[in-house]
Amino acid sequence: MDKNEILRIGCRVLNREAHALQQISATLAQDGFYEAVRLLHNTLGHIVISGVGKSGHIGRKISSCLSSTGSPSYFLHPTEAQHGDLGMLAENDTVLLISYSGKTREILEFLPYLQQRRLPIVSLTGDQSSPLAKAADVSLGFVIEREACSFDIVPTVSTCATLALGDALTIALMELNGFTSSDFYSNHPSGNLGKVLADTLDNDLFEN
Repeated sequence: MDKNEILRIGCRVLNREAHALQQISATLAQDGFYEAVRLLHNTLGHIVISGVGKSGHIGRKISSCLSSTGSPSYFLHPTEAQHGDLGMLAENDTVLLISYSGKTREILEFLPYLQQRRLPIVSLTGDQSSPLAKAADVSLGFVIEREACSFDIVPTVSTCATLALGDALTIALMELNGFTSSDFYSNHPSGNLGKVLADTLDNDLFEN
């Protein structure tokens, strides 16, 4: 495989993912985004995120970003939940369940325990007719044409879309909460981001 062929593969993946995000953006008003943001914004407790496999990895990233931007959140694995971690849930929490198929066994087995506690549920799925979407109080959905690999199976475009929608939720909540750069610094004082923010805030104080 020569250099040009390798570059063509890379461009194909990036183009398919970019195209999917453009399509999702165009239909966001019909896909439950507004309703999901309002429900999450009204949460008095934590936004609890759960998923399995690639969805779980993405869920952890979304949870981390929510927490750092003013929306307290944690990740709860659906299997671990049934082995004692259900005790982490509180009555004012809202749960965001992520499953591209909307049929993930561990997520569906987790659902009754959430319903028993009458916790609001938001689903993030690629199938609005799936069991998960139908069980949720709010279903945030998206549609992709295909995955990026040649046999249309490796989670790529679907995971990119899930991650991007998580980012969109995060920033919408951050702006609704009036979250500022100084607020972000209080949550993220270390690393390069912390240094950049500290320098920026010091300069602002000096100029004022």
